[in-house]
Amino acid sequence: MMNICLSLELAESNLQRFLFIARRSVFYLLLCAGYSLHADSAVIISPIPGSNFSNSNVIFNWTAGDGGYVLYVGTTRGSYDIYNSGYISSGTLTHTVNDVPSSSIVHVRLWSETAPGSGSYNIRDYTYNSDIDRDGILDSIDPNPGISDPMTTLSGSDYSLTILGSGRIAVLESALLFNDTFDDMSTSEARSVTERVYEHLSDEFDFIIIASKQASVPSGSYYGRFYNAQNNITGIGKGIFDSTKLFGSSGKLQGAIHLTSTGGLSSGPSLHELAHNWGNSMTSVPTDIGGHWGYSSIGGQLGGWKSGSLVDLGDGKYQAKNPRTGDIGGFGGNANGGNSLPYSELELYTMGLIGADEISHDIKIANGFSWVDYESGTFSATSITTTTMSQVISTDGTRLPNNTTSQKNFRILYLILTDTPLTLSEWAEYDADAQAFGFAGSEGTSSYNFWEATGGRASLNMEDLQSTMLSDRFMITSINLSSDSPRIAQVVVPSENGITYTLEYSTNLTSWTDGDFREGINAPLTLVHPVGSNEKMYFRVRAEFR
Repeated sequence: MMNICLSLELAESNLQRFLFIARRSVFYLLLCAGYSLHADSAVIISPIPGSNFSNSNVIFNWTAGDGGYVLYVGTTRGSYDIYNSGYISSGTLTHTVNDVPSSSIVHVRLWSETAPGSGSYNIRDYTYNSDIDRDGILDSIDPNPGISDPMTTLSGSDYSLTILGSGRIAVLESALLFNDTFDDMSTSEARSVTERVYEHLSDEFDFIIIASKQASVPSGSYYGRFYNAQNNITGIGKGIFDSTKLFGSSGKLQGAIHLTSTGGLSSGPSLHELAHNWGNSMTSVPTDIGGHWGYSSIGGQLGGWKSGSLVDLGDGKYQAKNPRTGDIGGFGGNANGGNSLPYSELELYTMGLIGADEISHDIKIANGFSWVDYESGTFSATSITTTTMSQVISTDGTRLPNNTTSQKNFRILYLILTDTPLTLSEWAEYDADAQAFGFAGSEGTSSYNFWEATGGRASLNMEDLQSTMLSDRFMITSINLSSDSPRIAQVVVPSENGITYTLEYSTNLTSWTDGDFREGINAPLTLVHPVGSNEKMYFRVRAEFR
């Protein structure tokens, strides 16, 4: 008998991490309460998690675990209505399953024994065939499910810029840019990236979020960085300035963000970095941690304890609550747990989303701060300063535009910076992250998206990037396939004189080969390529200026 443990009574930090992994649709991980994940716990390595099955007979391969295994294949998560392997002995790392559907979602669960003969198992869940039309967009959020939405690739001197067919994300592929910036992007380097964007896309973005394509933050690197492009708001402590031209913008861009891992959009610090557009530069809220709320009662994305929770213990000692959990415990002076908490009241005020009269507590600032016991949220301070919103306004001025006339919808470009082409699974993963972060509603995880973090007061537009292209000259307008043998694909694009158009083709959306090329004629241009009788082919067009 298997000792199956499915308890979700995990520590909150672990539960949030697991929910985050689950939402990203690459693989799901659940651990039995009381067990920890062994470094050699089995992991399926092929077929690649998140990919589509190419035929009905599937060979599963996994890494070595500590004992035996059980493989479930089903139509719902954790089910085995398609296949149940029974016990697979230790040392066997492959198993073939026949008659697996290739045109519908398939869920696979691998049970990995924690020790030989123990009957206790770690569980990993995987999803396959979630992108049946193989266009890098999960079918559940595909604007045209069943139809392969084409990607659009625009080329520059040292990079290519590709927009996914969903219109939610773009990828800037450049080995030079990636290698120079993956762990530390200076302001000038951020401007260099955005300048390349504006060579092809119109000046419509309030923020450009650049995420380096790597699964984890490099050792010693920051998690995220904000680069101010302009400020036209009074009352938040910042002067009025416009540096948008240095970024390639003509007055629209408010700021750029660099995330050192692709997990930074959904798990954080994306909300934190966006908050830097408005805070903290306020003279009325002095801080020991520049640009953040420091040791104060603001308790939001930029730090501080939970507002209204301070308790005077006497003898210069105080206790406060963690703003993320709401319980007694430590808090951060510059952050409080990624996207696991919403914006605080003062953050919403600086963003122009609530009025000063909606701030429920005065601001408390701890001077001469020192931790006594972080776990219990106990600290010492030489004094506590109390600041009212009237004093904030008297010191920093009135917030203008105010909360009735301020901007409530922001357009964001989510840009993946990479040195290598993305796989279909990676396209789908990052697109799902963007869809969830920009969704105007709850996206079903413990992490907050922007709409949730603002309490529904503001939203993001992360859709329809194709409409921002400076010209439709790179867009494929139609593809026709002849019925004779050999079949010929006729790919039609608008064209202009002085531009060479090259048809690129691929069978997997990963490796691309140059095909037919022609000079523009200031009219629709047809590029051709043969397609085998049972062959699936993908096309994109590259344009090069002479």
